[in-house]
Amino acid sequence: EQLYADLRVATNHNPIIDVISDQHALDLVSSGGYIYQSQNDGTAMVEVEGKCYTFIYSEGLPYRSAHFLFRQGSPWVDVLNAQILRNYPFVNNVYDRYFKLRQHNRAKCPPGMFATPGATDPL
Repeated sequence: EQLYADLRVATNHNPIIDVISDQHALDLVSSGGYIYQSQNDGTAMVEVEGKCYTFIYSEGLPYRSAHFLFRQGSPWVDVLNAQILRNYPFVNNVYDRYFKLRQHNRAKCPPGMFATPGATDPL
């Protein structure tokens, strides 16, 4: 995909840094010039709301999935599929709790250099 080709070019001039923790990554992002790419919805995604000039986006990014390989006719396929389906309500509940139902605590930030007056006014 083009996204991966673009990331490869970008990392030639902006090397990937192996961070110690999510907090270390967020501190680098806050200092400017860094991007934090994450494949999970961990606590860092909640903490980023308290940082100024940080944005979370997932629109247009490729979906990452997991795959399990079984021998053809394995009885484990039906067992695993049933357990995955049983887990959906739990996954939805956790997602709602952390991303839909909780209060969002966006930081009160001074306008940035490229801020558009009125852009954050309620519609």
